Amino acid sequence: GKLLAIGTERKDKSTQIVIAAVADGSMRVLKSAGWRGANAMFFSTDSRYIAFDLPASDDDDVQQRDVFILAVDGGREVRAVADAADDRVAGWSPDGRYLLFSSTRTGSRSLWALPVRDGRPQGLAELVKTDIGSSISLGLNNAGTLYLHKYVSSRDVKIARVDLNAGTLVGQPVHFSQGLLPVPMSPHWSPDGRFLVYQVRGDEEGVAIRSVETGEVRRMRNIQYMPDPRWSPDGRSLIAGTEDGKGRTGIFQFDVQSGQAKLIVQTEGLGSNPRWSADGTKIFYVKTRPYNVEDMLIRERDLRTGVERDVFTHPMLRRGSGIEVSPDGRYLAVRMNSDPASQSSSVF
Repeated sequence: GKLLAIGTERKDKSTQIVIAAVADGSMRVLKSAGWRGANAMFFSTDSRYIAFDLPASDDDDVQQRDVFILAVDGGREVRAVADAADDRVAGWSPDGRYLLFSSTRTGSRSLWALPVRDGRPQGLAELVKTDIGSSISLGLNNAGTLYLHKYVSSRDVKIARVDLNAGTLVGQPVHFSQGLLPVPMSPHWSPDGRFLVYQVRGDEEGVAIRSVETGEVRRMRNIQYMPDPRWSPDGRSLIAGTEDGKGRTGIFQFDVQSGQAKLIVQTEGLGSNPRWSADGTKIFYVKTRPYNVEDMLIRERDLRTGVERDVFTHPMLRRGSGIEVSPDGRYLAVRMNSDPASQSSSVF
């Protein structure tokens, strides 16, 4: 009870593990890391070591994490759990003999126990419990009970065929939440109607693409947050207003196959709601007018030349206003909040 382990983020988006003394508040940096810092940290029972997980590589495309043990006095560091799976620290057993971690090495996320002595692994990890699901460990109590935080939501996306003449469903809806990644939201059809891209919220956020034909779900690499993703007309890329690991906010274009991101327009905030033109050569987005954060406009950008022009503004236009492009590319439909107090909206 004398020390605190604290995860911090610096202005340059790098992270640190800091040890703070409860008695006087003094702090010292134990370890520095990249923008994807430690998800969790746990002291050993004798307070001599701290266990944490970090990305297995500095490559942003690598999503797997490994588990590390570091001496609290700043001495030896050991990569305790390292393999091709995603491994995340879960805590120490009450007797200090085992370090618990979750891993996807068997396909589904399961709980494992690694024998440890003096901050070093002592043998192979043992499987404790299979299929614990997506969760965040809160650690173990003195009785050896492990507590987990699980994101629970009734949010779902369903696909159903509709008889437009009869106005009825044809067959039973297919539930997305029964797939590989739970809590789906903001789905969007691919131009050929074969796939849906959607944002995943919960303990393991991300972006997924689901095959409507087979039900196969593929998680996009290196993407954790992509609100309201939109397919390009040719189906080869996506755009969204988001933030990258360097702290840049703006409109990014993502390659569907590789997940590689390209910054198209740097903006203030995430509420740009970009949309493709019908032919895929331009985008439309909500932009703050220079020197006036309350004055918004809709701007068109030609992706071939980089030339921009203002196409619409209105006193009720706010960050997050919705934009849709007509199928023939001749019109924009814009949703705006008419009266914030009543939460009513208008469409222009």
